[in-house]
Amino acid sequence: MSSRSLVTLDAVETKALLGTARVGHLAYQSHRGLDVTPVNYRLCGDTIYIRTVEDGTLAALAPGPAAVAFLVTYLDRLSQTGWSVKVRGKISAVDETVEIPDVDPEPWTGLPGTMLLALTIDEMTGRRVG
Repeated sequence: MSSRSLVTLDAVETKALLGTARVGHLAYQSHRGLDVTPVNYRLCGDTIYIRTVEDGTLAALAPGPAAVAFLVTYLDRLSQTGWSVKVRGKISAVDETVEIPDVDPEPWTGLPGTMLLALTIDEMTGRRVG
């Protein structure tokens, strides 16, 4: 029998772990229905920033605010430990002529013509196993 346990993390540790990762999965409603897309991101305060191509699926969320979920996980298969952070919030485009955040994530593709999205965190939960 395993001695590992599932631990619910407090808000401080949850946010700290969210800030250490760089790739997460964004769940959202698209024209095809419910969808999930892996994205590079950066955390700044209570906002997750994602840069995407202007003609991509995520760009349809820009007019916002659109309700989304965001998940980041870390797993160590050797030690069978890990953690996950789940976020719920609203996402919309950043007007970069008005707001320039201190962080700027790289999009998955190196294509020209990108836009910055901001996910405002409404709810955040974290768990650790190990």
